[in-house]
Amino acid sequence: MFKLGGKIKNSLKSLLRFPSLWALILGILFNFLNISIGEIIDISINYLAAATIPLIMIFLGLSLQFKGIKKDIKSTSLVAFIKLIISPVLAFFILGFLGFSNLEYSVGIIEASVHCSMLMLVLAIDNELEFKLTANCIVISTIFSLITIPVVMGIL
Repeated sequence: MFKLGGKIKNSLKSLLRFPSLWALILGILFNFLNISIGEIIDISINYLAAATIPLIMIFLGLSLQFKGIKKDIKSTSLVAFIKLIISPVLAFFILGFLGFSNLEYSVGIIEASVHCSMLMLVLAIDNELEFKLTANCIVISTIFSLITIPVVMGIL
């Protein structure tokens, strides 16, 4: 068994303080019980959602240093290779084994071949990890995904 730093109690506390988890739980609960959140809250959430990606993109741009990309080229290339090559290959076998077919199968493989998401940068910042390395990984995987996604789609 792997042993990670920290205590389980601290990990559970951190997990329970993670807003996205509570949003997911409440969203599933409200959807399951057919509870309406109201038009004002719905509009407010849509405004916040529309602003999230541009703000993260601005922060990503501010945290980029091209000399940092050169310095971390081995790490970023490894992340890009795993995310853009290994991940779709694994999805190919796992989705086939689980019996997915047609649209669900294709969507699953394409989803697995998409570049690293901005959420990784948010999590790296929130957990005080190496956010500059994370930003570099996002940029490199996004650039290479311009090649790999069309290839994957062509194969499907």
